[in-house]
Amino acid sequence: AAAWQSKRASSLLAAAQVNEIAVRSQALIYWIRASAEPFDLLQRSAWRNVVEHSAEIRQLAARYSVCADARDLDGLVVLFVPDVRVGRDRSGHEALRADFDRSFRQVGITFLNVGTHVIDLVDADHATGIVYARGEIQDGGRESARFIVHAIQYHDTYERRDGHWLFVRRKHFLVYGAELGVNPPTLAPAN
Repeated sequence: AAAWQSKRASSLLAAAQVNEIAVRSQALIYWIRASAEPFDLLQRSAWRNVVEHSAEIRQLAARYSVCADARDLDGLVVLFVPDVRVGRDRSGHEALRADFDRSFRQVGITFLNVGTHVIDLVDADHATGIVYARGEIQDGGRESARFIVHAIQYHDTYERRDGHWLFVRRKHFLVYGAELGVNPPTLAPAN
C-alpha cells in the first residue's frame, strides 16, 4: 500500500507540475496577444523598415566577399560611396580600385566567409556594424604553396544614398592569422 501511495503521490505531483506549466504558458500567450494589439501600423511599418535595411546591409557585406574573391574590382568599388576616403589623402572609386588592385596582387586564391554581423541603425540613412569573417588566403600569389587562415573583424560605417546602402568606411582588423597546414589546390577533388 505504501508503494502504491508513493506512486500515486508522484503521479499527482507530476500532473500538478504539468498543469502549472500549461497555466503559465497560457498566461504567456495572453500577455503576448495583449501586448501585440497596441502595435499599430506605424510601428509595424517602422519594424519592417528595420528588417529591410538590415537585410540590404547584410547583402552588402556578402557581396563584398564575393566580389573580392572573384577579383571583381568594379563590382567591389560600387559597394562604397562615390566619395569614399582612401588612405589619408585620396578619395573616390578610382583610388579605391587602385588600392584593392595593389592588395590583391600580393595574394592568390582567397575565400572570405562572412559570419556574425551586428548592425546598429543610427537613423533612416546611417548605420554602423561589426562583421566577423574567416578568410582562407593563398599568401604570396598564385604560385605560392602557403595558405593561411585569418580571423577578421570589420568595423563598418554605412550610408544610404539614392535608396541603396553603401559602405562609407570599412576598417579591417586581423584578429589572428595562422598557417593552414595544407595546400588546398593539391588535395583530391571533393565529392
